[in-house]
Amino acid sequence: ALKSNGEWTISSTEEWISITAMSGNGDATLTLAAQANNTGEQRSAEITATTKDNTAVLTVTQNAMEYYINVAPQEIQCGADGGEFTVTVSSNMEWVVSLPQWITSSVTQGSNDATVTLIVSPLSNELEMESRMADVFFGKPFSGAGQISLTDKVHVVQTVEPVLGIELTPNTLDFVCTGETKNVSVATEDGWTA
Repeated sequence: ALKSNGEWTISSTEEWISITAMSGNGDATLTLAAQANNTGEQRSAEITATTKDNTAVLTVTQNAMEYYINVAPQEIQCGADGGEFTVTVSSNMEWVVSLPQWITSSVTQGSNDATVTLIVSPLSNELEMESRMADVFFGKPFSGAGQISLTDKVHVVQTVEPVLGIELTPNTLDFVCTGETKNVSVATEDGWTA
């Protein structure tokens, strides 16, 4: 609330904050609105109310937006044939993808939440390798030399030996309180133990 017994004017040191009235006469209630702070740093402004004889200053502070990025899954395992794998990105910012040469992506940059496909190239016999691994980074663009900051990653492991999976169907069961018996199917290309 602004208390005054005469005419007054308002000024601000910053453009990111707006004020409903820049001048008036007598008491008033002012509404201030701040734009989103995407600077990465806390910022402040001074709002000055001036009358013919006096000045009053209001200091306004705004915290920086807290950015986040998370990817799932955190690890991909595949055989020599490679393949396509879906990664879910949960974020509230612009981001870029940093890839090794043997992995490509459906996108190299994006913003906010997204689904990205990673394509792992086949492991060639000419490479005479039994396996290879690398991290695919998703992160905020950094103004440095091609670096990224605030990252999350997917660790990719590719082996000559096939990656044998196992699947349980269904993968959740509910039992009644009096007890009962239910079946679960196991699907795998390898031996398993319970």
